[in-house]
Amino acid sequence: MLTQTSRYALHALIHLTQKPDDDYHQACRIAERIKVPANYLGKTLQKLARARLVDSQKGLHGGFRSALLPEQVRIYDVLRAIDALPADFEQPCDCQAEQTPELQCLCMRFNRINKMYEQLLKETTLADLMNEDEPMLHTLKADKQIADKQRTGFEGEMQKVLSI
Repeated sequence: MLTQTSRYALHALIHLTQKPDDDYHQACRIAERIKVPANYLGKTLQKLARARLVDSQKGLHGGFRSALLPEQVRIYDVLRAIDALPADFEQPCDCQAEQTPELQCLCMRFNRINKMYEQLLKETTLADLMNEDEPMLHTLKADKQIADKQRTGFEGEMQKVLSI
């Protein structure tokens, strides 16, 4: 579900937020460290800088550094910054013109799945991705019981959406 660019961006952000210093890091060094193409990563980091997810500085001691704490970076914002959000978020399926009730039903179900996916991206932060102890479905809530209830609700909702 994530594009290669999304993976590069997330990997670079995780790398930058793990740096305890306040120094700027060159895109080529970051790319070397996380094993991705340097030119492509540089362009991706520039997009993240325009979205103010990273700070950038030109010059001899320039480069990129994280502008926010991992808890402040939503995955949704990263994907939006690099133009990697699914088009369905912006233009949901509209089968109102269709006369077939089956197509309208399918369209409504896809819209519900997209809304759940969008919500998941908005609730998941970089810190969630970095926390190895969290369950597969990350939430903003630290309480495991709440996370379990949310996961069960999400799975139940998905079953309802997918059942015919």
